[in-house]
Amino acid sequence: MTNEEFQRIVIEELRDLNTKVGRIEQKVGHIDQRVGNLEQKVVNLDQKIGNLEQKVINLDQKADNLEQKTDSLNKGQKEIRKSLESVIEQTATLTEFREEINAKVDRIIEELNTLEIVTSKNWHDIAKLKSVR
Repeated sequence: MTNEEFQRIVIEELRDLNTKVGRIEQKVGHIDQRVGNLEQKVVNLDQKIGNLEQKVINLDQKADNLEQKTDSLNKGQKEIRKSLESVIEQTATLTEFREEINAKVDRIIEELNTLEIVTSKNWHDIAKLKSVR
């Protein structure tokens, strides 16, 4: 093998190596681009996670507010129950009083009816006595 043949073979090999290096560089360029895209997606995901965390915090605050309002409603409901129990007791007392009054009124009506009958008889007797004289 002569020096020229050796140089030609070396040059051909170098050209092949250059071609292969060019392809590798292209592939690395594509990989770099894809890595860049992945990094951007990671940044976007971080932002979305941050937004979700803020929404969770807001939901926690709203849940706490609802809990406070529920506690307040429960307290008010207990107060209403106490008032209602008092009203029920008063109603029972008033119902008892009403029944007593109704019984007394019925008795008074009976006595008035009896009084009217007796008065009627007395008027009748008075009329007889006047007519006899």
